[in-house]
Amino acid sequence: IKIEPFDEKNVGPCSVDLHLNNIFSVFKMGEIVDFKKDPKFNIETINTNEKPFIIAPNQFILATTIEKITIPKHIAATLEGLSSVARRGIMVQAAGLVNPGTGMKNSSTLTLEVFCQNSSPVALAPGMRIVQIIFHELNIIHCVLYVNPNIKNKNSE
Repeated sequence: IKIEPFDEKNVGPCSVDLHLNNIFSVFKMGEIVDFKKDPKFNIETINTNEKPFIIAPNQFILATTIEKITIPKHIAATLEGLSSVARRGIMVQAAGLVNPGTGMKNSSTLTLEVFCQNSSPVALAPGMRIVQIIFHELNIIHCVLYVNPNIKNKNSE
């Protein structure tokens, strides 16, 4: 297991805390989100340059972790939102599962789905603890590694 950057202070009894990056993806207001079309056309990417991102009530955004993760093919992981974040009305989901072999070809950050259930706007500060990752050892090793479809393989061009 590799977490970059790694700080021992983030290790808990059964998980490791991960931190919010400063790049956010926001769906353009009023445009239809169509599963038949490339979602990149409906998304605006915002770099806050280390300033907080203000998420509005009922707003959904995509965010990433600062940490890049690499896990071997005999380990899977799950992501859980932190209760301290949830108590402020922010629900963080990350499709729940980090597949075995994630990052073995290209170490990468994790994408987070973030929704504001608060009736007030909430400031999301880059660098804040946002989710925890929990690792699970598998009984059977899967021979097919997960490859992020959003990262181009240099050999495929």
